[in-house]
Amino acid sequence: MKPTELVLLKETTEWSEGDYVVPNHYYLTTASRDHLVGYISEDCREVQVFAKPIKFSAKKRTFRVESF
Repeated sequence: MKPTELVLLKETTEWSEGDYVVPNHYYLTTASRDHLVGYISEDCREVQVFAKPIKFSAKKRTFRVESF
């Protein structure tokens, strides 16, 4: 997959339930944003790429597009 066919999203969801702090990560998706190709954990900053893209939904979550 070419980098021009991918979108890097930074999650900006404000999680307000409970005392547990939910970290927001970076997500590497297809241009259509319906499949997740990989992610970057907020705490380790290492790219984790999946062997095959998996279904992805941004329902009830917020994101901003980042450049890479």
